[in-house]
This record gives sequence, C-alpha cells and structure tokens, in this order.
Amino acid sequence: MPTVLLHLCGGVGLVEVLTDHQTPADNDLAAFAGAEQAAGVVRIDDIDGAAGRYPEMNFEIVHAGMAFTRETALALARFPNVYANLEVTSLLLLHSPKLFEEVLAEFMLWGGPDKTIFSDGTMFVHTQAFLERFVDFQFSEETLAGLGLAPLTREDKAKILGLNYARVVGLDVEAARTAIAGDRFERAGEKGRPEPYAAWKREFENDPVGLRR
Repeated sequence: MPTVLLHLCGGVGLVEVLTDHQTPADNDLAAFAGAEQAAGVVRIDDIDGAAGRYPEMNFEIVHAGMAFTRETALALARFPNVYANLEVTSLLLLHSPKLFEEVLAEFMLWGGPDKTIFSDGTMFVHTQAFLERFVDFQFSEETLAGLGLAPLTREDKAKILGLNYARVVGLDVEAARTAIAGDRFERAGEKGRPEPYAAWKREFENDPVGLRR
C-alpha cells in the first residue's frame, strides 16, 4: 500500500495525477501545498476527499499539530488510512513541552496510539535529545482527567516511535532486526554512542565550507 505524505495540504487532484501515472505501489509520495500554499491557503481540507476516495492508500499529514491540530485529529478519527506524522512537531517537546502535550493529547483522544508516527527533522535538532525526553514523557494529571485519557504506556510509545510506521509500510520488525544484527552500526555502537552530529563535525574539520562536495 503506497503512502502519500501531505505537507499540510494535499488534494484529490494530486492523487489522481499520481495514480494516472501508475506510481509503483511500494513508493512513498510527497505532496506539497504548491499553488494553494502560494495563495496563502494552507489547510488540510483536501485530505477528506483524497483519503475517502483512495482507501487503498495511506496518507500522512506531515508536521501534524503545527497548525490545524483539531482538524488533523478529527481526520485521524474519521479515516483509517490517515496518520499524523510528527516531523518538526516532535521538537516542541524540547522547546514548548506544554504545547507538545496538548497536540499529542488531541491525537491520542481522537486517533489513539496507533495513528501517530514519529519523525524528527534532524536538520534542525539531533534525534537523541527528543528520544531521551520522550521516554520519560507523560501527560499531566490535569490533561488525563480533562480529556479522559489513559496514561501513555511503554507499548504506546513504541508504536509512536516506530511500530506504527512499520505496520503502515508492511515492515516485519523481527525480520528486520535479524537482518541488521551485527551490522556496522551495531558494531559502532559497541564502542559507545558518539556525540550528536559527530560525523558532520569530523567532515567539516578539514573542509569547513564544503568545497569537496
């Protein structure tokens, strides 16, 4: 099942163009706001028509919660093939934790832990800081009582951090773990975790302006 990544705006017309061109079913498709965004109309309204008309496709609303949080949450509730992608939104946990809590609470209320997918946007901040904070993250008692939510469990967080995406793209997690066991990344990890952006820092030490690229 293909996945369409909607960056705040998608559209039935765009999906029709993609399907008319017989896009391979195992490809992810990135849809940007385009002309509608240029006109200042950046909304998620088009997700309704597209998700309803193409139930065989998955749709991820990228940067979910940075705008139109309630509309996004209701789309999660109405359509089994619509997901909230937390790219960039995840950074709110580090810089605006109360806002992150409000956004995630809306998604959990209307879509549950199966409809939210972690992403980071690592060009802005390293992933490790979010992961460490998210392990200990929990909704406040006020939020739990006010929205009637259950506390986030370890299983809920595992779904958000990777298991939901694996399910959407049809990835067998256990098979993947077996396939990558002992690879160069695991071997590197045995030496200890490098500091954030260590590879970039090494690359720029002798080539500060990127002339070799």
